[in-house]
Amino acid sequence: SMFAGVEQRLAEVWQWAWVQPFTGSFSPLVIVGMFVIVSIFAVIAVGTERQPRKAPIWLGGELIKPEHLRSHPQGVPMREELLQRAYPKVTIPRWRPPAWFTKLLDPEAWMYRPVISGGEWISDLLRRAHTGVPHLYIAWQIIGAIIIALIVWLMFRS
Repeated sequence: SMFAGVEQRLAEVWQWAWVQPFTGSFSPLVIVGMFVIVSIFAVIAVGTERQPRKAPIWLGGELIKPEHLRSHPQGVPMREELLQRAYPKVTIPRWRPPAWFTKLLDPEAWMYRPVISGGEWISDLLRRAHTGVPHLYIAWQIIGAIIIALIVWLMFRS
């Protein structure tokens, strides 16, 4: 086979670094050393963080105050002026729909909130009814089951 003995040769090559690449276990010392080397290269390439120095602003050979400087890319004022002349702003009248129309389009206000408030009212009644000893809870459940069974019996009675 073409790859016969490759693992043995690679193991001999990697032996100096205490790394066994085919087993998936690498030496932590080698990884830490590689991290240190890469970190040194990164600090050399990027440098350390420095605060920008404060220097006076010169414009046209004169010192100016920062609040007087209105910096913008070259050509922006001319472009804005040309755009205002080429494409004038057209005012469009704003249409405000009537209040009843916006309420009609809001089903949460006319459908969801009343159902939720009714459910809260019913659950509040049930909560107040279940303030006794725990054996009364079972009594209420039995009474409710009897009422439901009675309603079902009356519905399907022929």
